[in-house]
Amino acid sequence: MSKPVIIYDDSYNANQDVKNIIGNKSFGQIIYKKHTLKEIYLENIKNTINDFYYCELNHIDQIDEFMDSLKKHEESQLFIHIYSSFIIKDKDEFSILISKYKYIKQNYFIKQNKLAFLMFYSYEEYMKFLRYCKQKKTNQIMPSSINITGIDSNALFDISTESQFIKFHSNTFESRFFNSVKSNEFTVLKTSTNKEKIYKEYKFYNLLPESMKYWFVMPFNYKEEEKISSYEMERLHMVDIGIRWIHKAIEEQEFEQILNKSFKFIDERCKKTIDSTLYKQLEQDLYINKLDERINDFKQLEFYTKMDHYIKNGTCYNSIDDIIIEYKNLFNKINKNKAKDKIMVIGHGDLCFSNMLYNKQVDMLRLIDPKGAKTEQELWTNPFYDIAKLSHSICGLYDFINNGLFDIQLDDKLQLKLVIDQDMILYKNIFKKYLNKNNIDYNMIRIYEASLFLSMLPLHAENDKKVLGFILNAINIMNEVKECLKI
Repeated sequence: MSKPVIIYDDSYNANQDVKNIIGNKSFGQIIYKKHTLKEIYLENIKNTINDFYYCELNHIDQIDEFMDSLKKHEESQLFIHIYSSFIIKDKDEFSILISKYKYIKQNYFIKQNKLAFLMFYSYEEYMKFLRYCKQKKTNQIMPSSINITGIDSNALFDISTESQFIKFHSNTFESRFFNSVKSNEFTVLKTSTNKEKIYKEYKFYNLLPESMKYWFVMPFNYKEEEKISSYEMERLHMVDIGIRWIHKAIEEQEFEQILNKSFKFIDERCKKTIDSTLYKQLEQDLYINKLDERINDFKQLEFYTKMDHYIKNGTCYNSIDDIIIEYKNLFNKINKNKAKDKIMVIGHGDLCFSNMLYNKQVDMLRLIDPKGAKTEQELWTNPFYDIAKLSHSICGLYDFINNGLFDIQLDDKLQLKLVIDQDMILYKNIFKKYLNKNNIDYNMIRIYEASLFLSMLPLHAENDKKVLGFILNAINIMNEVKECLKI
């Protein structure tokens, strides 16, 4: 039997509501758990069909060229046409669906409001469909001249509307701590063997002052069993800012709204005055001691030797220790004799874009996945920590690195350089404006941010490239600070 031809149809234009989430990307280019939807489709197909021809249809107005490209497959006996606006909902059922290609003797389709999946048993039958698409300038109408049988399947899920897309993408919770995140129409259930982490997140909300609770999504129904703990929270049909950020779907005006709301939260956090000794101890614990502990953990990992090699041979530093020494020198230089209000605040603890839900229509910001606390005292933190976390999404482009949207190349001096093909200077300048408005030193925030990237090294040991990306990004931040300080 000849190899089947898989056609990935990425020509469907998203409506404006979905474009507000994904920007100008096609459905196939959408990032989901660090992979594009197209890559996920191909991976699932490869797991079932060992050998096949692959083609793409990217624009309906290019259908003539597409049909010409298929002439070399005239002898093929099966054409599977997949629409990118549908994603795989059930991998096992999808595998069963496409594994039947060896046995079909007629045309089949799956329809869920619109065409979702097509199988044609011959080249000529598929050409009939494409000619009709050309004539009608749409790929969503099946000509009456084609004898085709509908089949029921729950393998696929339509993401072409805003509500459906949000329903799909609100399941992308990514955390090193949760073994299971399940949701239905109304609630999200988080479950983990890390019982302390679950309890601290649940307890955090209940410890918050009443004046701060409306910023957070309320957890409820905490349960503790022998090996696992869980809690539920309301399912808000909103995508996190990080998803829209990596798809470049946030325009300048909306970004201003987001920062305006974010700094309102920062300003409204409960505060209390403390003495200089306690302030310095909190600062030391967050930006120095925690970093030392994490770097020590980093050195215990198997792949540390490899990373040490990259640092020695690909950067201007001889070791991770040299990088930390440089960081501490900059930290001390920036903080030396700097006048600061000696306060601590009740903070979120991880105020990055992936933990922020925002709806621009109603200007609503809600925060999820706080650091957690078991006691009232654990709620309190350094006033700049949340801002540094915000900076590492905006200035440090953490969400792009975390989703694999970066490269590492050699520069003209044969040193490693981090390449993130995103021009975010406009957004960075808007962030600077808000820092200035609040009398916050940009260089101080960025050097604190450098410690965040370095502290994450042992937490991402499963991905060597990402760890190296974090190291190079921290070096870039320190170089920018040195340039600003004219060191």
